[in-house]
Amino acid sequence: MSARFVDALKGYEYFVSKRGRPTRSQINQHLRSQGRKPISLRTYSHYQSLRENGFRSYIPINKFDVFQALGQLPLSPDRRMYSREETEDAVQASIDGREWFHATLVDRSIVGLGAVTLHKIRAKKGTPIWIRLEGHDHIPATLVWSRPERPSTRFGVRALQFIAEYALVPPPAPVERLTHTLRLVHASEQPLSWPELFRILRKTNDLLDAAQELAYTLGDAAGSPIHLSPPIVSSIRISSPGEIQVKIDFGIAEIIRIVLEKLQYWGLQKKRYRLETDGVRLGNEKAELENANLRLEVARNAVNLGKQAREEGLALEVVESLVLPSLRTLGIDTLPEGLFDPQSIEAGIVAQRLLPAAAELVAGDDPDLKVEVTEVPR
Repeated sequence: MSARFVDALKGYEYFVSKRGRPTRSQINQHLRSQGRKPISLRTYSHYQSLRENGFRSYIPINKFDVFQALGQLPLSPDRRMYSREETEDAVQASIDGREWFHATLVDRSIVGLGAVTLHKIRAKKGTPIWIRLEGHDHIPATLVWSRPERPSTRFGVRALQFIAEYALVPPPAPVERLTHTLRLVHASEQPLSWPELFRILRKTNDLLDAAQELAYTLGDAAGSPIHLSPPIVSSIRISSPGEIQVKIDFGIAEIIRIVLEKLQYWGLQKKRYRLETDGVRLGNEKAELENANLRLEVARNAVNLGKQAREEGLALEVVESLVLPSLRTLGIDTLPEGLFDPQSIEAGIVAQRLLPAAAELVAGDDPDLKVEVTEVPR
């Protein structure tokens, strides 16, 4: 029987914790020991694809198919697919965030909760509701249904995100770690258009997310937990020249700087070769790009740039350049066996997430966009 979503999720967590080395039989043995269903060969192949593409967290097959087709994950999951498990955990709930009433969970999934309470719920379907669950921060949710069953009331809620997103974690690293700035300047005579701003922000987020995932993965592999301060947007300017500044943790600053420098040098070499072979002058090329009809071509070329970088072995160059500096920055002393092997999750993050995001952001055919990492003045 094929695994339910939660079984596949738990199987992938085990798969990643063992650095992607367990066989399907070993994963199924682990799942059975936990009272869970085994995974299919298709699911195991999916695990390998997730690892090769640098995902530490489990993504369902249908969502991953969308990612491969569009280059980004769908925004809203189909919540009906998640199985529910019986439970008897005590919780508290509140409609207004001030007055709380006691309830007992009767079932839960990774996105929803079913509960029973002696409190009379006078609220309509779709009403916002807060849930207090042990080991979690307050969970914002939506009331899906409620049904009086004298003397109690049964009700169901749906969390705004996966419930695990609200699990309490070690306190975040202090903001004093935000010692660097990721600076993006669009030096055009025209102000940034909304589509261009959105593209830059989306790819910046992808870049930061990939760099953080790499840092956390390196920490897990070395047995040295990493705690990064989340990036903070310090300024956005739409008028010419457009500029975005994001304060970033020093733990990822070196990773991003090295990747950007490698890509910028690689892009410069490609442009120089193209100019020499095609006889096209840089000034003419820039003038042509001012044509609005060719702006779409810049975006297309940016996507292709990530693929070309992988095909030409740039991922390996990036790995060779960033291993020691990034480990030193993260405070990791020993290198685990198999770190950045071709089939490792670290290699997948670099080749399939970090490098493409940086390549699309740098967009080698857009001479107006400059990206750099600088240290924040003290």
